[in-house]
Amino acid sequence: MIDIIAPRFKKDYENKTIEELVKEQQSIIKEIIDFENKFILKTRKKEKEEQILRDPSPTVVWRVRCMDLIMITELIDGKTRDEHGFGIEFE
Repeated sequence: MIDIIAPRFKKDYENKTIEELVKEQQSIIKEIIDFENKFILKTRKKEKEEQILRDPSPTVVWRVRCMDLIMITELIDGKTRDEHGFGIEFE
């Protein structure tokens, strides 16, 4: 089975609210943590289907998700600054 993986496009996320972006960011973080626990830290056992050669490899998926996280985080950073570039306070 071949899965398709593609980086998220910034233009698809620019008009989302901070809340939507944070939820997306958290989803990406969960995917990254899951990969790192299974394949890097080896604190979780891989399921049988994950031991079969996959295309793209889990490492490729992990790298794309890391790039997605950077992009979403930059969008959140931009939306949490005022017109002078200072961070806004959350209550």
